[in-house]
Amino acid sequence: MTIRSKPLRITLIVAAALFIVIALFTLILVLIFDRLFLALLAQKLAISPNSPVYESWLVPTVPIYFSVYLLNLTNPNEVLAGARPHLQEVGPYVYRERRERFDVQFGNGSESHTVRFKYRIFYYFDRKKSINDPSTVRITTPNLYFLAMTSSSMGWILGDEGPFITLTAEEVMWGYTPALVSFLRAFVGDKKVGLFATNNGTNVNEFVVNTGAKNIRDIGKIYEVNGQQILDIWDNLEANMLNGTDGTVAAPGLRVGSTVEFHVPDICRSVTSYAVNTTTTQERDDVEVTVFSGSPPNSTDPLAKWRTDMFCTKDSGCPPQGLLSLQRCVAKKGADLPLFLSQPFFLGADPQIAAAFDGLPTPSKEKYSTWVHIEPTTGFVLEAFKRIQFNIFMENTDSKYKDMKGPYYFPLAWIAE
Repeated sequence: MTIRSKPLRITLIVAAALFIVIALFTLILVLIFDRLFLALLAQKLAISPNSPVYESWLVPTVPIYFSVYLLNLTNPNEVLAGARPHLQEVGPYVYRERRERFDVQFGNGSESHTVRFKYRIFYYFDRKKSINDPSTVRITTPNLYFLAMTSSSMGWILGDEGPFITLTAEEVMWGYTPALVSFLRAFVGDKKVGLFATNNGTNVNEFVVNTGAKNIRDIGKIYEVNGQQILDIWDNLEANMLNGTDGTVAAPGLRVGSTVEFHVPDICRSVTSYAVNTTTTQERDDVEVTVFSGSPPNSTDPLAKWRTDMFCTKDSGCPPQGLLSLQRCVAKKGADLPLFLSQPFFLGADPQIAAAFDGLPTPSKEKYSTWVHIEPTTGFVLEAFKRIQFNIFMENTDSKYKDMKGPYYFPLAWIAE
């Protein structure tokens, strides 16, 4: 049995008490530092006319490029006779973006932590980065006008229009005026049909977001989009919620294992990104960023599955694996088209979808996935690699399809941004 002397016991008690005091003091310092650091971030980064980053928030100066790769159908007549579609990638057609926020109004009183603004993007063709002049190249593609009219039971007025059409690459992307629309221009206006016909400076979205002035962790949080605080598109309440930011900023302090949400008006939904690892930026190897992916690290995550299934609809059910339906979203904007998003060349989708086509490469996750690089301390999005493909559902429901097989989720184009 060991017997400690009284002085030794006193020494141990004093040491223990001193350790507790130091630990508490350290904890208090950490908490104070954290609050001071967040306050400093709010002072420098919050959305405010006095912020040093305000001008770059209005009109970002970092170069952003929008690259389009069209999928040209090389055998349209054979497809209508029952042959397999053969596709040829044509691109890139590269455009420099100018993004701008305007009509900015800061809230007052209880809404002083909010800002309302309008947002639009202009696209300027970059010939040096592009494969050729898009006005000189012919592309055969599914006829969106034909598909829209047949979907709305208006196919009887189509005349010579068929399931496929040959246009210039520029017309496929930025639109053309069908003959019938030209004839009816006095009644329907100068409406164009194209993948991005309404995008170049005319697709204006209005946001109300948190400035981050009261709590920098809330910076960019969306409260309202185009006058709506909740969407009225989906059958599920959670699917209609406006979650996350507009995608240009996130809360500071993000680490591997974090999740962030972005709301994307063009697809009428909020999407979740998962922090999967860290890397350095392409421009500087001394700047570390957190890498966010649209795919969860654990593909069996039931929450991730719910975030997909909740966008299923009562009338159409759920799309095939790896596809997102845009039909209700584009219908809200006045077009009745069975459009679907996927990753390029159906990466991660049901293999049978891509197997119906000839000419598609086998996609790799590294080259064709979407990644977002966020600076973890500030929450700034420093790099984003968005890669998505537009597809349209086609099935033989009209005599003009002749002997076409299918149904097909027909690739139209994929973009990198």
